[in-house]
Amino acid sequence: ENINFRGRNIKVVGADRETTIIDGNQAGSVVVFENGETTTAMLSGFTIQNGYAHEEYGSNHGGGILLISESSPKLENLIIENNSGQYGGGIFGGNSSSPVIKDAIIRNNTSVGEGGGIWFGSGSPTLINILLSNNTSGSRGGGIYCGSNSSPNLSNVRLENNEAYRGGGIYCGTQNLSLTNTTVTGNTSVAGGGIYSSYEDLGGTETMPVITNSVFWNNSPQEFYLDTAACLSCIGDLEIQYSDVSGGLDSVDIDGGSTVTWGDGNIDIDPHFIDAENDDYHLLATS
Repeated sequence: ENINFRGRNIKVVGADRETTIIDGNQAGSVVVFENGETTTAMLSGFTIQNGYAHEEYGSNHGGGILLISESSPKLENLIIENNSGQYGGGIFGGNSSSPVIKDAIIRNNTSVGEGGGIWFGSGSPTLINILLSNNTSGSRGGGIYCGSNSSPNLSNVRLENNEAYRGGGIYCGTQNLSLTNTTVTGNTSVAGGGIYSSYEDLGGTETMPVITNSVFWNNSPQEFYLDTAACLSCIGDLEIQYSDVSGGLDSVDIDGGSTVTWGDGNIDIDPHFIDAENDDYHLLATS
């Protein structure tokens, strides 16, 4: 059940994402966009599962969904789970692909390399109302890996209980990353449990994430790790405003010439999750 859109800007819509399943049968990427499909192409209403993107199938990218060659479809109302790949266990977005990903659950995916849940190398992807949970990377970016030429925009996204060597929730090596109304909690790594930002592969002056109206809580070993030590010409900046951050400014670990803009409205108060022990990170009315 492996699908290739082959450049056709069509809508492929399932009846119910809980019961309408496309199973990759461990035989490569489950769904492929590789011919410049536009936002008029849509995949909606499915569970995408059991993809296995490794060299024996011609590509080691994108176990669940592979996006290359500037392909930028709409991916809506999906469950993407139990897929694996060398890069991008759930979704791989490369070659300036800029998909719109909306109303999706991306969980229990794995990558040997980068991007357990999602890998973005370039382009301007948009994520709206997404849950990324229990994804694992053997290297960088348990939930999301953002490469140096990508500019992801995240709104109403939850990253929960993801794991990686660096950047349990997000590994950020990008010029621009925007997070609004995003909850990042329970993610783990050796450094940068919530976000690990690094500019070791870039030159010149770059910017770092801009975070607004978001919650960073109980990520281990720290909420943020900023690393520009390997890039002497880089000047990184993390901007946080109107957000709830466990440990406050002390939760930011800096290595190199990075700076933090601690804006207005930030607090360090228990966010009052409904039931964190059972992974329900919605907020109580008392929050």
